[in-house]
Amino acid sequence: MKKSETFRKFFTLIVLMVMLAVEFVDFQASTSIAQMIQDSTLTPTHTTQVIGIYAPLMSRPYATLLASVICLSFFSFRAADWMLTRLHQQPKVFLGVAILAILIMFVSARYIIVSQVIFIILMAAYVYPHTFNNDNQHKNDEI
Repeated sequence: MKKSETFRKFFTLIVLMVMLAVEFVDFQASTSIAQMIQDSTLTPTHTTQVIGIYAPLMSRPYATLLASVICLSFFSFRAADWMLTRLHQQPKVFLGVAILAILIMFVSARYIIVSQVIFIILMAAYVYPHTFNNDNQHKNDEI
């Protein structure tokens, strides 16, 4: 994967598909919860209890939008390659993004989709290879 740009493109495509699948499942779950609350034939007190239980599990529109913007950045291979390479090569940046994802999770359960997308990117960046510039590659070939 270090030398094959085609395989790195395939890898970023798989990461993109996983992120889109997670977003789709989150959207379907939020929609189902909203429909269940809206269509419920319960008494007002039971409806309040149902909302208290299930409403925190629904993602906020801003969280879904932010997660979608992060996913959209992976449609560009250059942006995805830059992001994954930087996270892989710089442990302080990796740690900072991981702490940010954990803090987002603790703000509210309704923002958890953003943390999930960031964790997917971090897992992908962890196994992403170092890519070399052409100059460095030629120097390594000469040695």
